[in-house]
Amino acid sequence: MVVTMEQILLAGGDFKILRQRLEELPGIVKTQLGFSGGTLENPSYQEVVNDGTGHAMTVLVEYDSSKTTTEQLLRHFFAVHDPTTLNKQGDNIGTEYRSAIFCVTDEQKEIADQLIAELQANYDQPIVTFVEQAGPFYSANV
Repeated sequence: MVVTMEQILLAGGDFKILRQRLEELPGIVKTQLGFSGGTLENPSYQEVVNDGTGHAMTVLVEYDSSKTTTEQLLRHFFAVHDPTTLNKQGDNIGTEYRSAIFCVTDEQKEIADQLIAELQANYDQPIVTFVEQAGPFYSANV
C-alpha cells in the first residue's frame, strides 16, 4: 500500500475546536496548532489574539491522501465551521478567527477554489474563506 502524505493549513475560528473536528476524518496522521498569514515572525498566542499580527489561528494538517483526499478534507472543513462570517466564528471576533485555506500545493488551491464555487449555492451569504499559498507557519505553544 502506498502512503501519500500531504500537508495543508486550515483556519476557521478557535484552532483547538477545529483540530478536534478535523481529527474525526480517517487518514489524518498529525495535527499541529499554530499561526499563519501574518506579518510578525514567531508570534506568541497573546500577540495573535490581541489582533495585532494579522495571523490566523491555524491547524497544520498532515494527512494520508490515499485515505482522505484533499477534496474530502476541505468538504469536512466547510461543514465544521461557518465560511460566511468574515473574521468571526461564534462569539470569537477578529482577523485571527478568519476562515482560510493556506495551500501547500497548486493542486490544493485549484481544489479549494472549485469547491468554494460549488458550495456557494448552499449558502445565503457569500463564502469569505481566504484561499492562498501557505507562507510561514509558527507553532503555538498552548
